[in-house]
Amino acid sequence: MNGLGERVSQILLSEERLQAALQDLFGAPRSDALVSVQMARLSGIRELYMMLTGDHDLHGGFFTAQAQLGTTSDSSGLVKNVMKKMVLDQWEKLDKAGYDWWTRVAQVEHFNTLNSITGIPVGKVGALPTVAEDAAYTELTVEDSPETASFVTYGGYSPLTLELINRDEMHKSTKMESMAQAGFGME
Repeated sequence: MNGLGERVSQILLSEERLQAALQDLFGAPRSDALVSVQMARLSGIRELYMMLTGDHDLHGGFFTAQAQLGTTSDSSGLVKNVMKKMVLDQWEKLDKAGYDWWTRVAQVEHFNTLNSITGIPVGKVGALPTVAEDAAYTELTVEDSPETASFVTYGGYSPLTLELINRDEMHKSTKMESMAQAGFGME
């Protein structure tokens, strides 16, 4: 009768196990609910793909009988959650490192719509004039002038092809994400 008095403290769904595996694979911090989950570490994106789809020959199909982490949930949603967690974690690290300097020189405004906004920079100096060698500097004009800005959406995606999965170059994928989080290489 061993185990009859034991209490079940946690039941994990396959989605939760998959979320923990994804967070570990991408180097994202685990959410509080998944900290204690015991999940084997994935070796890369290829292993993840094969465990989700059962497509061991990389033909681009879903094979229920071979899928080990087969789930009815939206895998892209799970990946999106991990990427969101990575971005938030990166912003927290940047804030702690002092990259929030702009909060001391700017006023944060909240807007109820995405309509164009107008702000008035106070004491603005336009472009600095050039000064020839040994010439006198001229007085600068300091002015207050309204400036209008529009909300703009930027974005894109990194394709995840069967070829990329087969090469299993996870380090390139995480490096691209880190660069995107830091705003490098994106124009």
